[in-house]
Amino acid sequence: MLSLILISILLFFAAAALAVCAAKRYELAIALVLLSPWISCLSGSGRRPIGEESLRPDATSYVRIGVIMLMGTAGLLKYLAMRKSPSSVSRRHLHLLGVFLLYALLSTTYSIDKTYTLARSFEFLGFFFFLLGLHRWLESRRALETALNIYFAVCCLGILLNLFALGFPSDWAWWYVDRSRFQGVLNHPNSLGAFSMVAYPILAWKCRHTEFPVRFWMYVLFCITALCHVASGSRGTLVASFVGLAVWYIAAGERRRLAVLACALVVGAAVFFWVRPVGLQRDSGNVLDLMGRPSLWHHTVCLVAERRPLFGFGYGVSGRIWADSQFQSAGRYLWSGSAKADLHNGYLTVMAGLGMVGLLMWLCFTVMPLLPVLSMRAGTYKALVLAVAAQAFILNIAETSITSSRVLPSLVFWFFWLIAGRLPSLLSEQPCSAAEGCTVATGTRAFAAASPWSGHLCRS
Repeated sequence: MLSLILISILLFFAAAALAVCAAKRYELAIALVLLSPWISCLSGSGRRPIGEESLRPDATSYVRIGVIMLMGTAGLLKYLAMRKSPSSVSRRHLHLLGVFLLYALLSTTYSIDKTYTLARSFEFLGFFFFLLGLHRWLESRRALETALNIYFAVCCLGILLNLFALGFPSDWAWWYVDRSRFQGVLNHPNSLGAFSMVAYPILAWKCRHTEFPVRFWMYVLFCITALCHVASGSRGTLVASFVGLAVWYIAAGERRRLAVLACALVVGAAVFFWVRPVGLQRDSGNVLDLMGRPSLWHHTVCLVAERRPLFGFGYGVSGRIWADSQFQSAGRYLWSGSAKADLHNGYLTVMAGLGMVGLLMWLCFTVMPLLPVLSMRAGTYKALVLAVAAQAFILNIAETSITSSRVLPSLVFWFFWLIAGRLPSLLSEQPCSAAEGCTVATGTRAFAAASPWSGHLCRS
């Protein structure tokens, strides 16, 4: 008992020291938050629970939430330390997000699953504090490029890990439910698809800021990512990726490349329907099968409209809405009445939790910082932010991809959402020169080592 108390005290002081260190060197906080979704890899791949087994809590989930809360503390410390710094950047989107989170916390009073509503609200609140710190830290072009380099380094690490997974035993790297779908080190093919999707924009951005022969390796990484993505059989992320690339070329002013992408899409669609890859088919044998989603969406709308149209059933309750309804079915885990069961539509998930009031508020603050970016002149920074946002909004139709920090595409979306609010003012500054070392801040030398091309970053 005494040894357990001592270990707890040591862990507390270690966590406090890490939070203080991350607040002083916010690059560390960014890196840890971006790496947090990969904590699930610690449980090992291979047989991942599905169905009702997947609704049970996982130890790695608690570790991930602990990291987010710790970095949220660091973000709050950073924000408070710099709160007196003059800033002309609008923070209305952050204020509205704060109001939304307050509303989410208040929904605990009427939630049908108070435990999940409270836990998910606090987890989002911790992530919000991290975003506050990031908003304060992003006060220069140099900080922006440092943050993007860290994200690029994390993506490179993920690509290489998934590439190495091809050499692992088939029962470890390929989904045990369907051996035709590759999952890499991410424990599920859809997770690998989501990672591939969010990696394309940063690879395209980096490619535009490097020269040969370094650019050649960007193409290699892009091809590896695409091959792993197709092997995952994740159809929703493939569609979202094509939309994201189209938005990239439009926002970057590269209309010729957009025409090439359109031709590639036509050819790819023809090959797709001719070959009909096994990994992209589902139980029905139809590659366009939505796996019962339309029925799930229809009944969700009907249930919310009938019972709680304005304020919903409580933030984050998700599939819990089926626990006491005519649609509940214990035999199918999506209809089992568990709050961990997904509604497979992010917009309906918000509406089910907080009603039409919450959904309208959510739509307002998610779009708000993106509108000024739309009016910016064509460029790679604009393209990067809008491509990530477009991917997230499209995928959010078929999956709950925009939540808090619980899933990778959501975490990446909020990261670039925060950058979008800062982008117009940051790009109005004079670009720093290579002699100033704009891309390698003191606290990110370890990540710069993983990204040897960062010296070319100042070229636009």
